[in-house]
Amino acid sequence: MKDPVTISSGITYDRESIEKWMFSRNKSTCPVTRQVISDSELTPNITVRRLIQSWCILHASHGIERYPTPKAPISKPQLLKIFKDAKSPQMQLKCLQRLKSIAFENETNKICMEKAGTAEFLASLIIVKKIMVESSIEESEDLFESARIRDEALSILAHLQLSESSLKSLLRNNEIMKDPVTISSGITYDRESIEKWMFSRNKSTCPVTRQVISDSELTPNITVRRLIQSWCVLHASHGIERYPTPKAPISKPQLLKIFKDAKSPQMQLKCLQRLKSIAFENETNKICMEKAGTAEFLASLIIVKKIMVESSIEESEDLSESARIRDEALSILVHLQLSESSLKSLLRNNGDQFIESLTHTIQRGSYESSLSPSSGTMVINSSSP
Repeated sequence: MKDPVTISSGITYDRESIEKWMFSRNKSTCPVTRQVISDSELTPNITVRRLIQSWCILHASHGIERYPTPKAPISKPQLLKIFKDAKSPQMQLKCLQRLKSIAFENETNKICMEKAGTAEFLASLIIVKKIMVESSIEESEDLFESARIRDEALSILAHLQLSESSLKSLLRNNEIMKDPVTISSGITYDRESIEKWMFSRNKSTCPVTRQVISDSELTPNITVRRLIQSWCVLHASHGIERYPTPKAPISKPQLLKIFKDAKSPQMQLKCLQRLKSIAFENETNKICMEKAGTAEFLASLIIVKKIMVESSIEESEDLSESARIRDEALSILVHLQLSESSLKSLLRNNGDQFIESLTHTIQRGSYESSLSPSSGTMVINSSSP
């Protein structure tokens, strides 16, 4: 054995032989024990390797050569470092040549590259460089470089021989972006896709690099968006539509303006309808609304309107309006799906009054509005310790 490795069944094989068995021939059982290989990880058997090397030295007089210590397979941190370096346009070709060398070394490297998100990295390069070349937005020398980078990335992608699941994921994730945004890891995604990943599925790591997302801020990638729009215009004859420039997410000053306008009783329902529309637009708006104190604003409205309804200090028509405002505010509060810390803060700052208002709304909501009583229950259950 040149490079002895142990698989999950506990049996040691030469790396090249077991890689051919597992990856080239797609076998999922140990050749000796016939056990299912539960993990594709190949663990270097250093003890056996040293024994073999010692034996080779001992028998050198018989013409037996000592095999050198094999090079360790590529690691995920090393790959992530290459992806990071490739953010610089001047480094992209050099990084791709390094990736190509790694991919051609052995099957284990290819498996590690697939797991580390190399396919997604390559696909993003191919798409951007293809758009640059076809849109002719660079000088001729730069266009040649972009075409070379695109072709090199495609060559590596083909050599990786991705699994069926990875291929499906790659196709699913690389549709034309409508609203490209960049997250803290430096990777660009379509806004809708990354919002689902981060907020609906509560994931805290970048899907490609697996780095922890240090900031939930999604930065619009205007350059990529314009490239995509130019490419769509160029290929309009093939039935490809140009996506319009996406609407910017709500900002904190805009929300504070709505809160200020809502101080006027005549404007409250209109302001709530505006807030509801904003909350239903996208996940980013909901995050911004939470940070801007929308929950506190809504809670104060719910409490005040509940007191007005119970105290009957208004005319019957006004009471109906107050109940409607209270229910609309609760509806938005439920849809915001506040984080645990925000819910605790809401309870801490508004205490029993807020819980009493919610309870009152649950009891009367089904009679006075279309709001489901379960909406209030959801907030109470979520805010319980």
